[in-house]
Amino acid sequence: MNEVSLGQGGNVSGQGRGFSSSFLRFFVAPEHRMTAFTVVFLVVALVALVWFIVAKTAGEVADLHLAPSSTSAIVGTPFNIDMNVDTHSNNVVAVKAVVQYNPANFSLLNIDTSTSAFASGNTCTYNSKPCEIITQSAGQAIITLAKPRPGVNTASGKIATLQFRALQPVAPTSANISIQYIAYGNYTDSDVIFDDGLGTDILNSATNTTVTASLEVPSGLAATTTTTAVNLTWTAAGANSTITGYRIYRNGTQVGTSATPSYTDNGRAPLTTYTYRVSGVNGSGQESTQSSQISATTLADTAAPSAPTTLSTTASGMDIVNLTWTASTDNVGVTGYRIARCTGTGCSSFAQIGTSTATNYQDTGRTAETTYNYRVTAVDAAGNVSTASTASQVTTGQDTAAPSTPNNVSANATSISQINVSWDASSDNIGVTGYRVYRCQGVSCTPTTQVGTPTGTTYNDTGLTVSTTYRYRIAAVDARNNVSSQSAIVSATTNSDTAAPSVPTGLSGTATSMTEINLTWTASTDNIGVTGYRVFRNGTQVGVSATTSYSDTGLTRSTAYSYTVLAYDAAGNASAQSAPRSVTTLGDTQAPTVPAGLNGTATSMTEINLTWTASTDNIGVTGYRVFRNGTEIANVTTGTTYADTGLTQNTSYTYTVLAYDADGNRSAQTAGVSVTTLAKKYSLSDFAALVTVWLQNVTSNPSDVNADGVVNTRDIGIMMSNWQ
Repeated sequence: MNEVSLGQGGNVSGQGRGFSSSFLRFFVAPEHRMTAFTVVFLVVALVALVWFIVAKTAGEVADLHLAPSSTSAIVGTPFNIDMNVDTHSNNVVAVKAVVQYNPANFSLLNIDTSTSAFASGNTCTYNSKPCEIITQSAGQAIITLAKPRPGVNTASGKIATLQFRALQPVAPTSANISIQYIAYGNYTDSDVIFDDGLGTDILNSATNTTVTASLEVPSGLAATTTTTAVNLTWTAAGANSTITGYRIYRNGTQVGTSATPSYTDNGRAPLTTYTYRVSGVNGSGQESTQSSQISATTLADTAAPSAPTTLSTTASGMDIVNLTWTASTDNVGVTGYRIARCTGTGCSSFAQIGTSTATNYQDTGRTAETTYNYRVTAVDAAGNVSTASTASQVTTGQDTAAPSTPNNVSANATSISQINVSWDASSDNIGVTGYRVYRCQGVSCTPTTQVGTPTGTTYNDTGLTVSTTYRYRIAAVDARNNVSSQSAIVSATTNSDTAAPSVPTGLSGTATSMTEINLTWTASTDNIGVTGYRVFRNGTQVGVSATTSYSDTGLTRSTAYSYTVLAYDAAGNASAQSAPRSVTTLGDTQAPTVPAGLNGTATSMTEINLTWTASTDNIGVTGYRVFRNGTEIANVTTGTTYADTGLTQNTSYTYTVLAYDADGNRSAQTAGVSVTTLAKKYSLSDFAALVTVWLQNVTSNPSDVNADGVVNTRDIGIMMSNWQ
């Protein structure tokens, strides 16, 4: 009897295949020589092989099958596999099958042949042989079943039911429970009755079973919640299960284990949704598939923590206050504390300044010598806030430390009137509150004049003079007014100004008197600033003005003047001159005063000298006009005297005088003054000569000289007068 393990679909007996293989190996062996004897031998062997195959295939055939062909099992829970025979309507006498499995993975619990298509038990004997032989060893069971007596047909059907139990999880592999079957030749090779005299029965093929074994998956997972916990329960593993414990997963991460089908997940956040799964674990530590997922939401937290107690505050130097307190309690847990502060003794307007997860807090950046009050509240994850602690008051110390000296000071001119200064920030034990900028003007001066107090590390110095050097240094100051030493000196020179102001517009002029004209105009503009204006009269500069007006004095009355104006800046840049404006001074309409003190003196028979007191005039007396007996006789332009000559002796004249100015304004004439020229005085010789003349006249021409009808002495007087 030969036992051969064939794969599914094998249909050649063990004897036939062994013979043919040996024959071929012999035939092709290189050490054999092709002699005549060898050829004869090969022919005989080939004929024998053909006879053997034909003889073997002359009997009846059948197939063995394990059903189902694949199945799933739970570790520890029994499962059944049926072994069936398909006779193909042939007269199969006996079946012998070897069932194989891995004893580390499976345990064979029972072989049931009570419903076999063959006889079972040992009630069937023939030639003192049993009809059923079953033997078992580790990983193997040999099952042999025969007909109860020869000549009895056997229908297709179940041979036996095999009950297994998986011992551990098993991955699906090809035929992990398999059949090795025996192909019989004749009854003399077997321990059972198998031959009915109708030929040799042959097992043709077999099919096997693939088993997937897994641990029992927990089921029935359910949850109840509190504010901070989730209580889980699930269905316990079956009686045959190998599960010895459980692993609990929250949101995909293992959070615990349990030996029983329940678990409490503490320390959860209120009003939060979590997902859970549970897996089973056997004694070898192998884990089942996780259960179906469930969600659970914790209850909301509405209970506030207790108020912090024993709040203590301590000043540490000038700017730090350290706080400590006793921890609060909470039904879920205190997540932190809120610190509030107000300034001043007995203050009540508290404002939150910080938070802490511990029972202490350091408040920095405080002002020196200042009183502060503090209080603390506790808060939980749900935002429930406790009542405030009792307030604690503290006063900081005095600040006496000055900031560090500013470094890396630089100055850069950005325009003709601006220099930007920058530096590195100073440091201070409490904090720098600002800086002082000192400046001086000149290439070697020492900056002593404070020009700025910026809070940052830059200062833009504006309104400077064009093309001028300035020197700077910086000092830092804190809230206590502690001042650092001054920085090193830096200098910069403002840019040069090359832009001229705009041309003045709107020039107008008004004559305010005979000697003055007032000018006004619209202001010019400049990139820095207009310094002043230059005023031109008839093309010649006559003055400057820092404003938009100018008074031109000392002019000539009734005279037209032409004016222009230009603007200039501090750099000397000058605009073009404005459009010209012509203005005429006022004329003079005020007459001089009347000359006073007119006096006349006859200095001879033909001359009278006049004098008077000078007149006054708003501008000036140009001269005097002299009148004799109402007729102007002279124009005196120099002095206050006049000599009237060519007069008649012993004659009275009346004189007046008036003053006039350059514009022809005349004063009234003075009161008239009468003056008589001197009479002629005669000597004796003059008288003798006169008589002689008279006599000659009387003799030669006696006449009534005065035409009064009488020639007398009066006529002689007239004649004498004419003589003179």
